[in-house]
Amino acid sequence: FIKHKALANPDFLEPLKGKNVTVVARWQLQDLLANASDLSVYKLCQQQGWKFGVSINMHAKAFLVDQSQLFLGSANLTVSGLNLGLVGNHEFGTQIPVGKVDVEKVQHFIKNEVVWLNDELYQSMVNDVMKAKEQPASASNQYSWSQEVQNQLTKPVEHLWVQELVFSPPEELLKLDLDNEHHNHDAALLNLNIDDLSA
Repeated sequence: FIKHKALANPDFLEPLKGKNVTVVARWQLQDLLANASDLSVYKLCQQQGWKFGVSINMHAKAFLVDQSQLFLGSANLTVSGLNLGLVGNHEFGTQIPVGKVDVEKVQHFIKNEVVWLNDELYQSMVNDVMKAKEQPASASNQYSWSQEVQNQLTKPVEHLWVQELVFSPPEELLKLDLDNEHHNHDAALLNLNIDDLSA
């Protein structure tokens, strides 16, 4: 989730002045109807000269800083999530250094999964939110974007990251062959040591 009050908070905003900032939010219709995220974030990003995009299937809470540090955790970009107010949530997270491969994965996600907002798409989303708010609470279409918006927000699946899947069945890994390229891949992925294996 992403809230205008958190993004506009001086403690968050001031260090980012003049920086190249990219913001990606989930922005499912129910998030906006429940006020878990704010439509006005797009306009704030525009004012700051930041890119704002939507990935409706994203659930990650991640902050990549200078392509060298990654903050991962449970905190949404909200006042309570980032503890920017008098009372904050109890959140867990960690800071990790990132390598070239990590940055490439983030860039791949941004390039292939994010739809960048423009004023026309933003206005269509605003219209959908307003229409949904006028519907009775039990209306079946309340939590669905219109077909026009959905078509623009849905990107076709072009790639699967199969390098993060195991290539070999378990019975093969019990007889680990370090001359086998797939076994080597799987052993590294699973952090297996040949001395740890037993039938």
